[in-house]
Amino acid sequence: MAPKKDKTSFKKKDRYRTRNWKEYNQSLENRGTITFWFDEEPIQKWYSVERNGKSGRPDIYSDNAIRCGLTIKAVFRTALRVLQGFIKSIIKILKIDLVCPHYSVFSR
Repeated sequence: MAPKKDKTSFKKKDRYRTRNWKEYNQSLENRGTITFWFDEEPIQKWYSVERNGKSGRPDIYSDNAIRCGLTIKAVFRTALRVLQGFIKSIIKILKIDLVCPHYSVFSR
């Protein structure tokens, strides 16, 4: 029995030469940049002000704060403890007067 011939065709790979190294290096650096901003409304609604009427300790953080954290967690696929550190660093960089929720708050 004769072996089968390979019918796949190989396309020659195109070669590109980088001519503007300064622009190329800047574009690689820009891949790692990230921009965060907070509107005034979420900052003002970061803490919970309503009482839920249940016994026990009242909620400290609003649903908006928890939803914000869980959105960041979903986008960056982080663990809860990493999320807590990440949000702390964002708050520190933006110089916002907020306290980051504990990771156990996000898991509830």
